[in-house]
Amino acid sequence: MVNTASRLESHGVPDRVHVSDAVFQRLQGRFTFEARGAIELKGSGPMNTYFLNAPVS
Repeated sequence: MVNTASRLESHGVPDRVHVSDAVFQRLQGRFTFEARGAIELKGSGPMNTYFLNAPVS
């Protein structure tokens, strides 16, 4: 998990929270997300990722 977090951070955008599909699956319905699409992560291959936006009202 630490390697995945590090890789996501290296592909991130300033002031955005970049999360993996696993985090998206766990928090779906509690937060809104913006799909970023698949990115190539070293050692993991392509992974669907998302930007976390805000809690669901």
